[in-house]
Amino acid sequence: MRRESRRGIEHNNAVNFFSRGNGNGCTGMLMGLSPAKRHVVYAAFKAIEAPVLQNPDNDMTNVNNAAWYLARILRNYDQVANLMATGNLDRAHLNKILAPDLELPDDATSQQVNDIIQDRMLEKYGVMLDKFSVASEYIRNGYTITEIIDAVDNGKKLAKLPEMPSSEMKIEAIDGTTNGGRELMLMDLSRPVQLTKVGSGERVPSDENNHFTVNIGGETIRCATGKPESNANIAEKIEAFCGKVHIEQANSVMRGLSQAAHIAITPILAQRGISTNQAEHMALTYTLTKDVATGAVTIRYSQTEGFPFVFSWSTTVALDGSATTTQVEIAPV
Repeated sequence: MRRESRRGIEHNNAVNFFSRGNGNGCTGMLMGLSPAKRHVVYAAFKAIEAPVLQNPDNDMTNVNNAAWYLARILRNYDQVANLMATGNLDRAHLNKILAPDLELPDDATSQQVNDIIQDRMLEKYGVMLDKFSVASEYIRNGYTITEIIDAVDNGKKLAKLPEMPSSEMKIEAIDGTTNGGRELMLMDLSRPVQLTKVGSGERVPSDENNHFTVNIGGETIRCATGKPESNANIAEKIEAFCGKVHIEQANSVMRGLSQAAHIAITPILAQRGISTNQAEHMALTYTLTKDVATGAVTIRYSQTEGFPFVFSWSTTVALDGSATTTQVEIAPV
């Protein structure tokens, strides 16, 4: 059964097109738009990147960085609608409106735009996870890179789009449960990948150590690979560790064990000759401790056994789910 059919939205072409490439990340927002506005958004996405199927078996499209595009289209909706009305809704005209400060070639694809945005953010904030996280939120809310860097560097607060009730969007919404954080964490813990050393082709880490390890209050758990539900016990233990009433904290801790947390180490891997093509799912060791006095939970990130260098950093999550992150420390060789 097709994914959108299971959701009961199989007759909404705009939502179908978008959801096929992006899980349920933005479908809630698209369904909340008026039909006329949704029609323009859908047409703009088709102009940016035609819905070419990467795998006909699961209907995945090749739209990249969709949250940014959606936010930029909504922020510049009148101009995009005018392009459509005048017969100029194509990639070249859209790039000029949606990404005026990226110095793109007229025919830049969504993948090229995504790469440029990520490169700019990693270059500017790669090892400063707090700033990178704020910048990423502003990206998802449709601000230009120039606006984002000015705001983050000068402590300005940029408003969210009114159409975006949650900057994390539907998949990570806090709904009184840990469903959002749990889904992300369990999906990622089940699929560690191996990196390679550039030149030698050596696999990092070795086969026997290529798994996530989670230590929760002194209990060490080696994560299973393949199926997310195989690690469901970890989610249960995190909920108990945080306390059943601290849903926001448990959600943030679970998100802290998903691939998004790896962004801090990525540029350092590249500097040390390790390919980062698959780094978002690289195996890490997570150690969770709790401050009895404040209830704050700290996640310490470190390398797996046998990794070619020693590193660590940490994120501390308060009871309300807010978090602070330290910079990555590298042990001397």
